[in-house]
Amino acid sequence: MRTKAITIILLLTALLPVKTEAQIKVTNTGAVGIRTMSPLTEFHVIGNSVFSSDLGSVSSAAYLRGNNTFSTALNPDYSWYYNDQTGFFHPSADVIGFSIRGEERMLLNEVGLQINSADNWIHTIFVNALHQDACGYHMYYGGRDNFFVHASGWIYSQGQYLGSDSLFKKDINTITGALDKVINLRGITYKLNYSDSMSIFNSDETLMGLLAQEVELIVPEVVKKMPNGTKAIAYQNLVGLLTEAIKEQQIQIDYLEKSIGTLRNNSSGMKALNIQDELNGFDVDEQNIDNPKLYQNQPNPFNETTTIKYTLSVNTQTASILIFDLQGTLIRSFEDLSIQDGQIKIKNGELNPGMYVYSLIVNKREVDTKRMILTK
Repeated sequence: MRTKAITIILLLTALLPVKTEAQIKVTNTGAVGIRTMSPLTEFHVIGNSVFSSDLGSVSSAAYLRGNNTFSTALNPDYSWYYNDQTGFFHPSADVIGFSIRGEERMLLNEVGLQINSADNWIHTIFVNALHQDACGYHMYYGGRDNFFVHASGWIYSQGQYLGSDSLFKKDINTITGALDKVINLRGITYKLNYSDSMSIFNSDETLMGLLAQEVELIVPEVVKKMPNGTKAIAYQNLVGLLTEAIKEQQIQIDYLEKSIGTLRNNSSGMKALNIQDELNGFDVDEQNIDNPKLYQNQPNPFNETTTIKYTLSVNTQTASILIFDLQGTLIRSFEDLSIQDGQIKIKNGELNPGMYVYSLIVNKREVDTKRMILTK
């Protein structure tokens, strides 16, 4: 009777797996299944899955668990075969790190995302836009776009403040000769030289600005060559130049008003001051109101031909216009100027592209000096 009972128990035990799902199954092809009768790959798991060297208890959905110590970029917890220094690591509590070739490249924590740049500037954050209207960086808040970087190079924001505290600056000096520099700058209108489908950046729209190559000849402090070879202007840095230029101009205006008052009170007019000469620090011949004058060349800057006009008094004995480079080297001279002509012309090819100064010399005395720019 006892032998018969044992036989029945063995039969039931043998039949039991047929009625229930297998927990582990290994096929003759090497596939391993856990809680599956038909493993699909070399390791197929149904239900909660754990990859761990320190298993512990499992009470949630699938997760990865590494060593119970912190790791480094040089030895990440999870990497790839033959590339074991590139992967994920856990440098401290609540921090996930990403390493490339054993160097920390990115950290993600509750504060935000920190990216450590590679040597090449373009590898810091590289976004390969698949459309010209794509935004590499986009800040959306309160139901509106507040800041974004457009794929074509535009940056849009609601406002901007630039650091300008005195703590950030040294060797501070007041700008001199500001008005002369501003006068030689050329404001231009232009249209964009590429197509941009965004409505707020219409390529057919006429814009205003300056040309970096021209500005660099006059105010090189605000021009910078970009890594892609093009040149950019820090327009905000022109504020200091414009401020001092206005102040210089106001000094001249105040003097002119004072001189006009002097003329009104002087019935003979013979003691009237030559305002331009006094502003330039020259001696004034009170008996000769018809003094020589040098005018700004037009156009300026120029790339083909420009004209320099001048006026001479009747008692002029010798007159010439001298052209110098910025190092003070005499480049060309126009001698024996006549009262009747009143102008000279300079053509492209007579000078190399660059900035020059030209002076009117009358009776061996410098009357005035101005600047001109020849572009390529």
